[in-house]
Amino acid sequence: MSLNIRSTGGFTFDSPEATFMAGLLANTTSDPGFANAAQLHVANFVLGDSEASDIDWAVAQGAFIHSQSWAYVAETQNATFSGRDQYLDWRTRESARLYVLSAGNDDADEMHHKGYNLLVVGGVWSDGLIADGAPPGADSCTTASSYRSTWRNDAAGQELPHLVAPAGCTQAVGLEYAGSSVIPPAIAGIAAGITEYETSLQGWPEALKAILMASPDAAGNASPDGCPWGTYGVSCAGSDGRDGTGLVHGENARSMAANRQPGTFTPARFGYDLGSMAKSDFSSSSPHLFSTTHYAQAAAGCPSFENLRIVLAWDSNVTCTAGSTGSCTDTLGMDLDLRVYEEPGGTLVAQSSSTTNSYEHVEDLLIRGPQGNCTPTGSLWYYRIEIALANYSSVTSETTFYGLAWHTY
Repeated sequence: MSLNIRSTGGFTFDSPEATFMAGLLANTTSDPGFANAAQLHVANFVLGDSEASDIDWAVAQGAFIHSQSWAYVAETQNATFSGRDQYLDWRTRESARLYVLSAGNDDADEMHHKGYNLLVVGGVWSDGLIADGAPPGADSCTTASSYRSTWRNDAAGQELPHLVAPAGCTQAVGLEYAGSSVIPPAIAGIAAGITEYETSLQGWPEALKAILMASPDAAGNASPDGCPWGTYGVSCAGSDGRDGTGLVHGENARSMAANRQPGTFTPARFGYDLGSMAKSDFSSSSPHLFSTTHYAQAAAGCPSFENLRIVLAWDSNVTCTAGSTGSCTDTLGMDLDLRVYEEPGGTLVAQSSSTTNSYEHVEDLLIRGPQGNCTPTGSLWYYRIEIALANYSSVTSETTFYGLAWHTY
């Protein structure tokens, strides 16, 4: 793993912040870290907002997962992608690395990181509510109450952040911090633990992103701020959906990672898949479905009902020259949609069809489980998860990598 922590005193490797973040990840004392077996590389030497050497150095060390807890001022005030955002998008696709980055501590800022292929994370307090400037629940940090999880969408309208985790008082190696800086190493640590448990996920950031985004559990935890997703400016008690797909859940992530479902007919409560796709992999007839179908199913019972959550994540069409953040072009070439059909019957029961996100998300879909042993006998309900290429007519030779994950709760 690579840690990239900008110290308040400069870009030092032995700053208190770097020590804390390393301890949060790999503390092997009685208060363990998130990924004790991880090998850490601290990539703190960054000279300017066009710098790429820290990113390239971490890739050269073989780090699969990169955690960054800071942003340049220009990134916090600009609604468009920075050169580093685009370069990180390219490294995600070119070098198969997962980049977990902080959304920020002030919702007066623009979203700090906006790359299509990144995992941008916001914060909640220990009481589960979105960090909004109010006192942080039962936390004791005196500096934490002013933090507000950054949530503004970028200029293209992406819904960000992708996910949230606790940002309240966190202790490690005798140090204590709060705010969104503690979130990237926590979520990156969960991702590292997943890749240790399921080594085939190393080098598949798209699948890790989908698994982590699909991990939030019960409906009550799906939206800590109690606000549905929307676009910036929509009136709501918590304004826009500042908590992404919800509160990360490590156990659910591990359960999905343990059950790859590569398109065979085996309906499952937890599952994931990954791979590449090109236009030729989609049907030429509308709605242009992907050649691989996946299948979800609720737990058996009489009757049985559960909620289903699904996330599809894929890469943008990005090119860069190695070492140069100013050389990149980064576009979302494929517009993919999620479609869910209830079987038997083939009824379309849910879909996600945004045009600006590099992911699609279905949450809290109430589904019926197999009821073959019920009296009277019920149907063996299952649900087809289909991927559709919405802009089939305009896509030419582009290919992309994708990850798909789902679980019932």
